[in-house]
Amino acid sequence: MASSNVYVFGDQTISVLDKLQSLLHVKDNATLASFLHEAFIAIRRETEVQPSTDRESIVQSESLGLLLEGVRRGTTHAALESCFLSIYEIGYYLDYIAKCNEQHPPAGSSLFLGICTGGLAAAAISCAKSVFEISKLGVQAVIIAFRQGMHIHRRAEHLGFSAPASWSMIVASSQKERVLEALTKLSENKNLPIGLKAYISAVGPGFTTISGSPAVLKSLKSLNTLSSKRMYPAPIYGPYHCSSAYSEADLEQTIDMILKGIEFGDNESFVPLASCASGLYKTQSCFRALLEHVLESAFSEQIRMDRVADALFEHVSANDTTFIPINAQATTCNLIEWLSQRGATARIGRTLEDVTKDQKGTSSTHDDANKIAIVGYSGRFPEADNLDEFWDYSLEDSMSTNQSQRSVLPAITLIPPARKRTPAKFSTGAG
Repeated sequence: MASSNVYVFGDQTISVLDKLQSLLHVKDNATLASFLHEAFIAIRRETEVQPSTDRESIVQSESLGLLLEGVRRGTTHAALESCFLSIYEIGYYLDYIAKCNEQHPPAGSSLFLGICTGGLAAAAISCAKSVFEISKLGVQAVIIAFRQGMHIHRRAEHLGFSAPASWSMIVASSQKERVLEALTKLSENKNLPIGLKAYISAVGPGFTTISGSPAVLKSLKSLNTLSSKRMYPAPIYGPYHCSSAYSEADLEQTIDMILKGIEFGDNESFVPLASCASGLYKTQSCFRALLEHVLESAFSEQIRMDRVADALFEHVSANDTTFIPINAQATTCNLIEWLSQRGATARIGRTLEDVTKDQKGTSSTHDDANKIAIVGYSGRFPEADNLDEFWDYSLEDSMSTNQSQRSVLPAITLIPPARKRTPAKFSTGAG
């Protein structure tokens, strides 16, 4: 049986501010340091060409570290959030393969899975033929991430919401039809225009993500259909995955404008990229084509983790598979659990945090890959003996965590299991 690594690049439902700050302190990795510097230069250049009214809403600074601190102390922006995610995930990959002595492109029948904005980092890495080329394509991905976020910010602003606020709510329910019925009733009662109506942006076994204007999301908990469900706001600052917002011509024009002037568009992909909308793999593609697909999915297609899981089952069944989570630990744990219930065997690889601890000589023996993944993700909850207890501990802790600490603890993205055993649940939002 051939070996395979599946790299899972997560979305914006988990803040990366603190983790990205940590990458700035990594030593003895010139490629990573160069990428982080060039990525910041790209952000500054993209900011400078914006109209003055847009520049005023974006924190500006003289370095990436100061920019992160400025956002932490001030106000975030959809464009910066997209950039931070792409920079972190590409930087994580560069640090990971260096510390693990992994080759690039990955050997064997490996796959990349990019969830929403995470697809930008995945596309760049997929089309880089060497570690040194990752930095060049990675900077292009950061530029696209900035423009994607600016587009989303302007759409939110056009709808009357210029200040950053959550546009997505994760509901612990897989009853998509029931949720959709409730949303339709809510829209009819409030007589909302299409742009302000709530809609389903992501679906998976055990969860449904609802997106819409912040005002509409506040009304969700009053619905009898949803009042008994657990609901968690996600740090998504605009209307992602909204099919009703675009005609085919509008979407094509928007994507063309975002990709204008992008370099290395003809670079061929070396690793297939799985779609978070269909689970299908993009093979024999090029950088520009992958970027077009990622943007189209982020703007107008639902995230369908149920379809992704179905597609991965065949791949995992035919290969000795290791999942490598990149800002997607909970999602990866859930994929492993779901595949295991179906009879497919896979393991979770060590995270960068695990590898770093090993190199410092402070980590314990890793006998149980799944348990290590849970403990590595939880960090503060090593007393959790299984995934169920982990959900309970993390949710209980999130209730006592103030707003300023939420960038450290991504508990809002966790979908707790019911007391009865249910199918695997996925952590994903809409950006």
